[in-house]
Amino acid sequence: MKTIIKPVYYCDFCKKKYIHRGFAVKHEKACTNNPDRKCKICELIGNAQTDLKMLIEGYKEKYPTMKKELEKEFLNDLYEKTDGCPNCMLAIIKLLHYKIEIKEPDYNGTAITLYIFDWDYKKEYTEFWIEYNSEKNETYY
Repeated sequence: MKTIIKPVYYCDFCKKKYIHRGFAVKHEKACTNNPDRKCKICELIGNAQTDLKMLIEGYKEKYPTMKKELEKEFLNDLYEKTDGCPNCMLAIIKLLHYKIEIKEPDYNGTAITLYIFDWDYKKEYTEFWIEYNSEKNETYY
């Protein structure tokens, strides 16, 4: 058996592991846990980079804690301020650390606290690419 020792590179923001340094550096620049991230989607579609730090501070003042009744208003405002970019929305939601408490019984019937934020990143991401690709296809025909 052959044993090889290699360096492992970790993202400073999400702790994702890489064996190749270049991939780790590239990932860190766009990591959704990085408040100084460069959004690849905004860059692709020509949007100005969203200033995450400024938005996060504004949301912390406007919504010090998140309540279920404020969630829809918050998401609509966030969608508008990020021009609907799903990656920027995900980054802000993750960096704000908002959680909504819902008491639910577990399998034993004991009440537990679940933390839920009612926003589907995969759905938003998929819808974004469907719309983007349909617009691209229209320009080619």
